Amino acid sequence: MNIIQDLNSTESLVLDNGLRVLVIHKPGIDNCCVSVSVKAGHFYDPMECPGLAHLLEHMLFMGNTYQPKPNAINELAEQSGGSINAWTGTEFTNYHFQSHAQALPELLPAFAAMLCSPLFETDKIAAEIASIDAEYKYKRKDDLRRLYQIHKETANPAHPFTKFSVGNEQIFSRFTLTELQALLKQFHGKHYCAKNLTLCIYSPFSTDQLTPWLVDSFASMSSGEASFVDLPPLYTADQLGVQINIKPLQSARRLIVTFALPALQLEIDTKPLDFISHVLGDEGAGSLFAYLKAKGWATNLIAGSGIEGKTFKDFNINLQLTDSGLANQDGIINAIFYALKLLQTACDEDWRLQEKAKLNQLARQYDDSHKPLQAISDLAELHQYFDWHDIARACQREVLTKQSLESALSHFHPQNLRLKVIAPDIDTDQRCAYYDAEYAMQPISSDKLASWHHPKIVKAIYLPPPNPFIGDSYSLSKLEQKYALPQPVVATKGMEFWFCQDHQFALPKGDIFVSFDVPALAQNIHQVAAKRLWLAAVNDYLQGQFYRAEIAGLHYRIYGHQGGFSLHTRGFSAQQGQLVSRLINAIGEFSPDPQTFHQVQQVQCQSLHNTLLNKPINRLFSRLSVLIQRNTHAPIDMLDAVAGCQFDDIKVVRDRAFDYYHIDGLIHGNWSADAAKRIIESVDAQTPNAKAPPLSRPVANLPLGKTLYHEVICEHDDAAIVLFLQAPSNDVWDVAMCMVLEQMLAGAFFNTLRTEKQLGYIVGTGYVTHNQHPGIAFYIQSPNNSPQVLLEHITAFLKQQTSERAFYQNYWPHIQRNLLKQLQDADLNQSMRSQRIWQSLGANDPTLNHNLHVASTIESMQFSDIENYANDMSVNQSFKQLVLFAPGKFPSISAPHDVSIANIADFKSKVEFYL
Repeated sequence: MNIIQDLNSTESLVLDNGLRVLVIHKPGIDNCCVSVSVKAGHFYDPMECPGLAHLLEHMLFMGNTYQPKPNAINELAEQSGGSINAWTGTEFTNYHFQSHAQALPELLPAFAAMLCSPLFETDKIAAEIASIDAEYKYKRKDDLRRLYQIHKETANPAHPFTKFSVGNEQIFSRFTLTELQALLKQFHGKHYCAKNLTLCIYSPFSTDQLTPWLVDSFASMSSGEASFVDLPPLYTADQLGVQINIKPLQSARRLIVTFALPALQLEIDTKPLDFISHVLGDEGAGSLFAYLKAKGWATNLIAGSGIEGKTFKDFNINLQLTDSGLANQDGIINAIFYALKLLQTACDEDWRLQEKAKLNQLARQYDDSHKPLQAISDLAELHQYFDWHDIARACQREVLTKQSLESALSHFHPQNLRLKVIAPDIDTDQRCAYYDAEYAMQPISSDKLASWHHPKIVKAIYLPPPNPFIGDSYSLSKLEQKYALPQPVVATKGMEFWFCQDHQFALPKGDIFVSFDVPALAQNIHQVAAKRLWLAAVNDYLQGQFYRAEIAGLHYRIYGHQGGFSLHTRGFSAQQGQLVSRLINAIGEFSPDPQTFHQVQQVQCQSLHNTLLNKPINRLFSRLSVLIQRNTHAPIDMLDAVAGCQFDDIKVVRDRAFDYYHIDGLIHGNWSADAAKRIIESVDAQTPNAKAPPLSRPVANLPLGKTLYHEVICEHDDAAIVLFLQAPSNDVWDVAMCMVLEQMLAGAFFNTLRTEKQLGYIVGTGYVTHNQHPGIAFYIQSPNNSPQVLLEHITAFLKQQTSERAFYQNYWPHIQRNLLKQLQDADLNQSMRSQRIWQSLGANDPTLNHNLHVASTIESMQFSDIENYANDMSVNQSFKQLVLFAPGKFPSISAPHDVSIANIADFKSKVEFYL
């Protein structure tokens, strides 16, 4: 969704009770999205009960006068081919859903009842307190949550931002359930009223069609009074000009440079912060980041993010540091203030402002990201601040002026500065509440602050020249019917390259994929480790050269895969062929130096070490891929291999990589056949050693008739478990059945094991494929139960479902309709279609008929087929079973030696593989 593109199809209305509504009318679409913003975020929590807004958000899903059953609206949304969710923010809480459009007349009154008439039953309050407490414990070792709490404790205690927003059992247990019920009713009655809500609907229905539905659904909501909360300054004087030291759990070295600003993000007519972050975040030659990287001080820089609200905005410059950078913080800060000083000169150079305006205009005009639910959620929140007339005018007339930029830059001075230094060995003197993270805050010396008012000149930093990648013409190619579906252009032993012209989206864009299967990069973990470092060095080398191409809408990725590595470019088609050619040349010619090698080795080791600190459930799914895919390696093993790699190893890898390889390629988008052939001929000329056959992607064929067990040790108190059921084959019948069963069991599994039994915060199912081979996963992460107990509950649930015939027989038509809709849905944008074509070619489906075959199979299924298949699965007659578990603080599962996977390499040497 693009607001600019939808200006003429958007109408604003206000219901009699004061509810503000934006209607985005999109004739021809078959889905709808609805989002409501409520001025009832955690800023409005009573002081004695922090987290109440969050608890109320949970309780709205636990039944209302219209649908008394907990999670009934979730089931209705799922039966309508969609989903519903919510989040509690600072000033606002948001509720949103998407579904098939024809379900909107049924979903809208259910959604309104959820907001207007919750039941707040005490037993459900107790259950959701347990759920929130599990959520809180799940995040206790999350560095972002810990950093956020420290942020609160170092802000103005009179500001509502400092309230603990999550809530937990310790806080809520201060009250009886009856007292909490009264608090929830009071909070709901005060804040959940029409004058506090903004609603946004994106659908094929006109305002005239929607108005009676809206009136019928929301007329019972009281008008109420608009909520107000006092917002003093976010920081006191002694909380500015400070350094905050923070000790992380992960192996991280970061510097967050924060400027405390007024609410400049609400200057929607000019958006000065957009331009400032654009320049400070530049990665090309002469940029702040290029200088810091060349000095060996920083490996990443992101500018512009930070908390924001009605009266405040934190502008963050977030840097990943090296050890050397950690020791040279003053030099980094001086460079930042010098870059800001240079920015002052940009105010007098109109062409810079015009170039940024053109980039914004191109991004809006040719936006095909198509994320309407996120877009309308953002729009609903913006509508809390502005009426639609102001929003529409800003979208049409967005012009950055010299005065606006100068005014914004005037706030970027040392007295508004807050530095967060995050490192494992840093000095701290206190611990934050709730998360027990170590930190210290101290003032920055007045001499340092004064010196940054007049930063030293850094000759290596200069403002960027005009962007050479911005095109003058973005025309469409003439359509050629022969290429509406993928056609092979080159088909030899060493290269298969396809072309498919876009006949659907009419955008001057496209995607090019070039995948290298390289035997010398895939035979053992040492080659894979060297490849990882070489690709990291390549990306590091290319980053500065092609950053401005990224800014101009020409994007690229170079990444490793099981057989070697791939290059993927996307964006405007006009210069993309040249970009591919330059990238392939750069990849082939690049040779890293020892300094670069050691920098990327340090970064990769840090990254791999941090993956070992991921949440247990994430670790289990990662390990599942390692066990099932022969050419995938565990991070714990890869860490040792990367750490042991020598500089000469990646030189050998680089040389051997281009000796003998296979190329698969695809061009899809806005090119003529002749233009596509010229690009392919260029790639062919650049890759003379593409003579190898493609490499297979073997998948483990787990043994039938016995359950395998694998333990993953995690540095986390929670237990976690994944029960993976591998389908008998990857034929269409097994693919279709796995999809159907996962969808049928998902809702009941969540409601039974999370909502009713409160086994954990993370409970779910998933349709899982490994190189096109299907399976189903059932998973739980729990702070209160051992993996053995969790497994017993999962097993008992699956056995119980065989006796729930009547429920599933009634549920089957909804599942069937939704799956058919998903499989038959058109691609939402050009890039999605490019990805689908690329994946289809990898699955040997150039006619793109796989989804249609699966849909046809599902359409012809009888419920008795599903019942028989499920019975076979439940008694372990056809599906193979693998249990992965992390014990946390609980006892491990005692599995017999012959079914325990203790050594991954040993397991892979003995198990059979599907080739």
